[in-house]
Amino acid sequence: MSDAPEPYDLDFETPAPVARPVPAPAPGLPRPVPARAPGFPQPVPAPAPAPVVMAQPVTTFSDRKPTCAACNQAIADAYYSAGKKIICPQCHAQITGSGAGATTLRIFKALGIGAAAAILGAAIWLGVRRATHLEIGYVALLVGFLVGAGVRMGSGNRGGIAYQIMAVVLTYLAVAANYTPDVYNVMVEKYEASHSVVAVAGPAGSAVQPVANEPSPALKIVFLVISFIGALLVPFLSLPGNIIGVVIIAIALWEAWKINAGGISSIAGPFSLRAARAPV
Repeated sequence: MSDAPEPYDLDFETPAPVARPVPAPAPGLPRPVPARAPGFPQPVPAPAPAPVVMAQPVTTFSDRKPTCAACNQAIADAYYSAGKKIICPQCHAQITGSGAGATTLRIFKALGIGAAAAILGAAIWLGVRRATHLEIGYVALLVGFLVGAGVRMGSGNRGGIAYQIMAVVLTYLAVAANYTPDVYNVMVEKYEASHSVVAVAGPAGSAVQPVANEPSPALKIVFLVISFIGALLVPFLSLPGNIIGVVIIAIALWEAWKINAGGISSIAGPFSLRAARAPV
């Protein structure tokens, strides 16, 4: 018999597995994902955490304290929409009035208060000009502000193109009133110089002096009216040398115009703040 071992008696030694080193990735590059055997799904990387966003406070209509655009008082509930502004019921009643009579009353009230402010402004301008012998621009701003504020007050804070024109006209009349005394004095001096008479000779050796013939009261009134009309042209008679004076007057007119801007063309309402704030 042969000495060869039986197949089931063979004993083979299995070599131990050898670990192979995995090369490290280069700096700055992502680590490679090992491949999976066919038929197995590839690993899905975990999603990045969402950034945390802090909630910001939201300002809504209910968070604000709406005020009336005319009187600046807080509105409790009812309000009216006037263009892009809101007004309270009291100002709505004052602005709209009741028919043509209320509109006429507002016009005359604005004209009266604006005229009084124009007279005051002219007196201030004349006094400053006589005291300093200068045309000070800040005084022009003051005159324009006084007249514009007076018209705005008389109109019940209504504003608009009609009241802007009224304020500009009254401001320029204040400018004319400021120059009227100067024109009047020149007219009276010329009249007295051209109508002077020679006094009757007195005692021997006494000097003969001319006597000025003053204008009559009625003629003085005529001179005053003519002086006021002529004062309307004074700022432009000395152009271009008086360009600074014209600029100062333009500043005063712009100030009066600006104060009466923002007229109310249409009013809608009434609306309720409580209804706007009610949850849906």
